[in-house]
Amino acid sequence: MEKGAEQLVKHLNVYFAEIISIIESFGGDVFKFAGDAILCLFDTKIKPTNQPNEPGLKPALKEVLKKAILCAEKLHNIEDKKRTVEEVKLSLHIGIGAGKLRLVFVGGVYHRWEYLVTDTKKNSGPIYQMGVAEGCAESGETAIHHIAYDIVSDFIAKATYVKEKSDKSESNLSHAFIIGKLKKQKTETIELIEAPILDEDKVFLVENFVPAAIKGRLQVGDQGFMCDLRRVTVLFINLKGLDPSNSNYLRKLQFSMQAIQNCLYAEEGSVNKFIADDKGTILIAGFGLPPLSHRDDPIRAVRAAINIVKIITGASHELEDDDNSAPKSKKKGPTNMFGSGAGAVLPSIGITTGDCFCGIVGGTRREYTMMGDIVNLAARLMQFANGDVIVDETTYRESEKEINYDIRPAINVKGKSHPIEIFSPDPLRNAINVSQISKYTSHIPIVGREKCLNCFTDAVVEHLKRRKNV
Repeated sequence: MEKGAEQLVKHLNVYFAEIISIIESFGGDVFKFAGDAILCLFDTKIKPTNQPNEPGLKPALKEVLKKAILCAEKLHNIEDKKRTVEEVKLSLHIGIGAGKLRLVFVGGVYHRWEYLVTDTKKNSGPIYQMGVAEGCAESGETAIHHIAYDIVSDFIAKATYVKEKSDKSESNLSHAFIIGKLKKQKTETIELIEAPILDEDKVFLVENFVPAAIKGRLQVGDQGFMCDLRRVTVLFINLKGLDPSNSNYLRKLQFSMQAIQNCLYAEEGSVNKFIADDKGTILIAGFGLPPLSHRDDPIRAVRAAINIVKIITGASHELEDDDNSAPKSKKKGPTNMFGSGAGAVLPSIGITTGDCFCGIVGGTRREYTMMGDIVNLAARLMQFANGDVIVDETTYRESEKEINYDIRPAINVKGKSHPIEIFSPDPLRNAINVSQISKYTSHIPIVGREKCLNCFTDAVVEHLKRRKNV
């Protein structure tokens, strides 16, 4: 299809723009995009305390839950005219949870930061609840986790009980309610909340959360290149074992994020987004995103992944482990920062290579994202990894001359009608040193070509002058 990428983003953004407008009209905040999913928050505006039962929290949660439920109801009623290319109708399924969240900023390598929200308790916080509920909902349905349902049940006239779809044992299953009919309420006028606009002198407060390549294009007012179909290598990295209720959680999270950044940047890869949901703490990265594209991106991606696993699982620090389940006699001296056994952090990585859509999605709230079959497959492979790296056949074929692999049994994954061939790089036969890599991939001088470089420099300067940015 001619200009297929442009058409795709056009139709997606028309749909997303209306969704975002509705969410904002009910006082919600679009916090993150995750592929074709949106994470939005409804804030109680209550200042957090350390009290076990915070006064006023439950009534405040009840009010924002009402807004979230009414918002979901309206989202399902978006007119049928919102269709994609080929007249494919778009539909939603929504999950709702409620409770206390933690907002954190991590990273900082080369002044590049990521933000995310996490639960404060494992397997019970609102992010976990939302994931369980969303998994219970079918297309066109809204599900609310039973913890949130108990808070706002008198607002719901009809709901259908449904169990979590999971491989967990019956005793460990959570449950939710599919919202059917709401009780009649007094009509309330909710004013549209416009997206905030930063003053120019405050832009520096947020610019370090934008990828450098994207920031550079925004500064010159050129967004044309940002929506295209590209050949990329995608990494999904799940930091298994991170427990938000552990006192060392933030230190572990920051160390892991910086380790991942260093390994990716050494190979000239890019951090795309960092999210925490019911599936874990997940970082999505890409090789081949503008302007850094290489013929050997699959090799670079696998080398980076090997180092990520090596550095995080092998990290050793003088750290007091505040886990009360550990005997005090074992808490002193040099210990693995990430514990051992059930308490260890295990980077589990899925890697795929192929063509996908890369571009800006959203409306008043936008993100640069990757969408497509290979992105979904990388997420599936990540779920099968357990402290190691799994790659698809395309990545294997394009890197096998440089990387030693073990062939693993084919697996069945959601969305595929046939088994998927998978491979794992052998870390013992692929010893890589990050500092050695960076010597050969950073600041490589161009030999000769002085005339060409001078012409190019003059052209760039002239372009910036016309944009009135110098």
